[in-house]
Amino acid sequence: MIISDSNLRPTSDMLHIALQILVRCAPNFHLDYIKIIANKVWKNLFQYFSVISPNDLRNLKKETIDVFFKTVSYFSKYVDEKDSKQASLENFSFYFAIQMIKTGSLDKKIQGAKIMIDLFKNNETFTKENISLFEQNNLFNELFINNTHLQLVTKSKEILPILINYDMMNNKEYELLWGLTKKGDIELKISIINILQDLCREDKLKDKHINFLLDKIFQIEELSTEEVDVRNDNKY
Repeated sequence: MIISDSNLRPTSDMLHIALQILVRCAPNFHLDYIKIIANKVWKNLFQYFSVISPNDLRNLKKETIDVFFKTVSYFSKYVDEKDSKQASLENFSFYFAIQMIKTGSLDKKIQGAKIMIDLFKNNETFTKENISLFEQNNLFNELFINNTHLQLVTKSKEILPILINYDMMNNKEYELLWGLTKKGDIELKISIINILQDLCREDKLKDKHINFLLDKIFQIEELSTEEVDVRNDNKY
């Protein structure tokens, strides 16, 4: 399946073993042969993960993901020039991160968020070309709103300045973030308030969005003792 056009789908354990053998043996192959199989390896692995079920993705072991990226990294250097941009490691990593974020697994979501944040922070050209896919795939809601989890919010917060920089944070998104402070989880409330405070301190927010959030703060009629402490500590 990896270097042929077979429609057979190996189990994740079989895939792990096959990729491990391939990536270990590849440096011993003749360069012409590597170039011949590079496109097939890229195409078939991309196809495998483009149709992988959420359940199979959730069950993928970290070791399998690691060897997969090693394989893609190695063979992407040898794909045909006309396919080189599509077959870049960055492109695949981004696509894979989207798949991970859309799973129901907290660990996979966090791992996908880390991959995406690293890509955006380390490659400005790539970010400009692909940031719109973040919105198209509804990833803001996947990371912060749907089935909200404190750990995921904390691990994903570094993407917010990037979204702000590309004008992808508007009142709608701030309204959704602020809504998390009303869910009754005091730790989540503190985390969201601190995240917004950090964005203000770093001068990331636009004036209109600062005013929007200030309006929300001043509309609060009654705070719990913990919220009063947070508000005072943060000088809100």
